Amino acid sequence: MRLVCSWVLILFIHSYAQGQDLEPRSYLNVPVDQTFFTGLYIYSDGDVYTASSLPISDFRLQTTTWAGQFTRTFELDNKMAKFDAMFVQSCGDGSATFQGEFTTRKFCGLADSKLKFSYNFAGSPALTAEDFRKYQKTTIYGASIQVNVPNGHYEKDKLLNIGSNRWYIKPEIGATIPFENWEIDLAASLFIFEDNDELLGNQTLSQDNVYNLQFHLVYDLGPAHWLALALNYFGGGDTFVDGEPSGLKETNMRGGIAYRYSFNPHHSVKVIVNTGLTTRLGNDSDAITLAWTYRL
Repeated sequence: MRLVCSWVLILFIHSYAQGQDLEPRSYLNVPVDQTFFTGLYIYSDGDVYTASSLPISDFRLQTTTWAGQFTRTFELDNKMAKFDAMFVQSCGDGSATFQGEFTTRKFCGLADSKLKFSYNFAGSPALTAEDFRKYQKTTIYGASIQVNVPNGHYEKDKLLNIGSNRWYIKPEIGATIPFENWEIDLAASLFIFEDNDELLGNQTLSQDNVYNLQFHLVYDLGPAHWLALALNYFGGGDTFVDGEPSGLKETNMRGGIAYRYSFNPHHSVKVIVNTGLTTRLGNDSDAITLAWTYRL
């Protein structure tokens, strides 16, 4: 049973790693009192590396995800703030050789939702759309907190689940530093997890904090589009089953490219392609994200 639990822990690691998106320009200043709707399509395909001591090999996972996001910007203490709510539907196909036996599982259903509050506390005055035309770029400092809502589909007797069956919060601090047509985005965050007390029925999964660092180099190609190179490093996250250490943790890095194009003030599209650069344990997939945003 303990080996089975170790496999489950790998899947939990994969689940939250997918939440560590490459997010250039997260703390960019935008006009207040604006409402945005975004539709996202995400495809991921790749291996999941496990500890060499586990009887698991050839672990592969493909996922297709559809998501809808609502964003509202507003003024808070004369600075720009925003609220995001994302709702997710995910389907996938996983396979692995476990204790010498090939096993598969297909799944489809509601994934965990995410709520996020962001606040630019320096360099980002609250401006109307009309006043924003006069805004001159400067260094921006911001912070955010994201909450994972465990409303995704979860079956406590299954090895592979869409939902995580646990809350977590992700506090983050970041900066946007412009120079000529370039911009450097930096962010540091923590994933702080609640316990899951229904791991394979009645066992308890606990996990230490996961730390995450992001670096983005953005180039403005023109007034309507930009290109970004991105790096995303995450590590830590020791896991425990009923208080006993499992020996599983991550130290991984992902890299990618993002491109955004605005057709007009109301419609824009974004493409993000990313892949695993170094993976000691956990997710090593290639992924593509297509996003369309409509501003009311």
